[in-house]
Amino acid sequence: MKAKGYLYVFGMGMQKAMAYRADFFLGLVSCLFPIVMQVFLWNALYAAGAALIAWGWRREGLAVTLTNVAGFAALCLAGLFLTYCLFLIPELLSFWFVAGNGMQALSSAVFDFNNTPMNLYPHWVRRLGVFVLPVFVITNFPTLFAAGKLPPALTAWGLAVPVLAFGVQHLVWRRALRRYTSAGG
Repeated sequence: MKAKGYLYVFGMGMQKAMAYRADFFLGLVSCLFPIVMQVFLWNALYAAGAALIAWGWRREGLAVTLTNVAGFAALCLAGLFLTYCLFLIPELLSFWFVAGNGMQALSSAVFDFNNTPMNLYPHWVRRLGVFVLPVFVITNFPTLFAAGKLPPALTAWGLAVPVLAFGVQHLVWRRALRRYTSAGG
């Protein structure tokens, strides 16, 4: 019985919406247009990114072997996952602090270290950026691997550190949930 009433109300709503058909369909298209454009945009960006990587490898004379491509791809994915884990932790600290803008600004500044190759920094900064707060693992390790300049121990570290960062992030998340209190709901 209730379903019949809901269907009747839905039918009335559709009837009213269809009374202004052009407006209805333009509204529908205007909702779908940004989604379709984003799909095309991201496909173009990924294709352009792959083309730029291929061009860069060819320009630098890097060997295009299965090992190089697989290692590069694995370290890129590890870097993507590491980015998520590392930069979610400062956001989780908002469970303890009222204003998180300073922490967010600090994490953005730390991430900006990836804009330059890690070899330009002093040795002690490189050690900090690889082992303490491993931001250099995110963007430097895939290219160093492809160039054959990443030792096997650092390759293993580049694949292991996202798992460790996920463990830390998960621990912080669990503790943050314990501090969560809902207001009014």
